[in-house]
Amino acid sequence: MNNDSEAGRRAQARDALSRRLILGGFLTGGLFAAGLALWQSVSSASDEVLPPASRWVLAALFAALWLYFSIKAWVALFEAPEQRHALARALILSQLGKYVPGGGIVQVTAMVAMSRNEQVSTSRLALGLPVLGLSVVAAGGVALAGIAVVGDTIPGWVRALGLLGLLAPMVLWRPVMAFSARAVRRVVPRMPPPDDLPSQRAILVGGAWAAVSLVATGVAYALLVQPSYDESDLLSLTLAFMVAWTVGFLVLPLPGGIGVREAVLVWLIGGSFSSIVGASIAHRIITIGTELGANGVHFLARRLRARGRGSTEI
Repeated sequence: MNNDSEAGRRAQARDALSRRLILGGFLTGGLFAAGLALWQSVSSASDEVLPPASRWVLAALFAALWLYFSIKAWVALFEAPEQRHALARALILSQLGKYVPGGGIVQVTAMVAMSRNEQVSTSRLALGLPVLGLSVVAAGGVALAGIAVVGDTIPGWVRALGLLGLLAPMVLWRPVMAFSARAVRRVVPRMPPPDDLPSQRAILVGGAWAAVSLVATGVAYALLVQPSYDESDLLSLTLAFMVAWTVGFLVLPLPGGIGVREAVLVWLIGGSFSSIVGASIAHRIITIGTELGANGVHFLARRLRARGRGSTEI
């Protein structure tokens, strides 16, 4: 009996050590990749038309709100208040994954791996990620309908198609998600069953927070680019970025949808390409800084808690 207990403790210790090594390797690579992306963004900033300094400060505030609301969206999907800190930690740490080769694919894999615990199973997490993604798509679809109404540089036929974005929130209806999950399981048998989908209430709450987070990052960009568009209001610029961000989000292999968003923005709002790129670079610098800052705050708080308990956790 004692031998079994000792073997169990050793297995748990090996598992904990393995998780720490994997987490350490991910963080080392993620921090290096994020730092490299930040350095490249700063280096290219001097060649573009950049927003005034005051706009950077305001945009940084909304970037912080974007990350905060993103955390709220992820946590809300699982209706597990006792696990909110672990789920928030996983989302914060996983942000670094989008800067390594593989971009969003690495990020979502890391989110599942670091969120898994006794109360939240891998299958629930695996289904939670597409639900979060569909929440972004729903918000982006509504933004597309909005830009079709308020935008003045879009052809008439595109406006008509854009209004179909009002149908996008239908993807947040749980029966639609369950039908899609069953269809995917026919092709990918290892896909978790639809029974593990979040409840309809959790989907709607998470979707609402995801929409608010997308609005926040849209306002951040709009504040940066607005000085170059004297006649453009903040609303149309925010909606345009929300659409561009959604398109970039769907292009998983590219880190942060780089290049894709700028192309969509040029098409939606026109104007000076250098101004759009300059605002995008500023937005990227602020976003990376926000993510690095959030990771720094997390590690400092975790270190203080570990010291208080006398443990050596990462």
